[in-house]
Amino acid sequence: MAFPAIGDYNGGVCPQSHPKAIYSVFYEFFYDTSPFADFNRWVYAMGDPTGYGLHGDFINGWTNQNALVEAVPTCQGPDGFYSPSCSVNTNNIIKQAGEGSAVSLTPQVPAPTEAVGLSGPIPTLPGNNPVTGTPIKKRSRVVGDLKW
Repeated sequence: MAFPAIGDYNGGVCPQSHPKAIYSVFYEFFYDTSPFADFNRWVYAMGDPTGYGLHGDFINGWTNQNALVEAVPTCQGPDGFYSPSCSVNTNNIIKQAGEGSAVSLTPQVPAPTEAVGLSGPIPTLPGNNPVTGTPIKKRSRVVGDLKW
């Protein structure tokens, strides 16, 4: 693997030594913090006060690409795979391939018993994680008549 020789990770030109591009997945999260006066004091559970620690993992294990193509538009929304129209549960392509349907599983590791903030602020981070790093303070920038 190599970073693109020219451009960014999502559309750059591959170096000659590694000519095949790999897929990239971009996650972007927006949180409406306007109802909270002290949102600048928020810290991710792993101790990050900067907001740069959020990440996501993507694993693609589909062997039947036709089933994946059908699942993307039909298994979205609040019910996801449990939606009555989800092709994973209703489509013959999956059943013919001998693949199963979506099922609920009991977690192998139970949820933590400590307070994790589901009912309000907590005095320490889960697992007693320390806060690391320096929070980023919002600054306004003025260029000409524009301010942001």
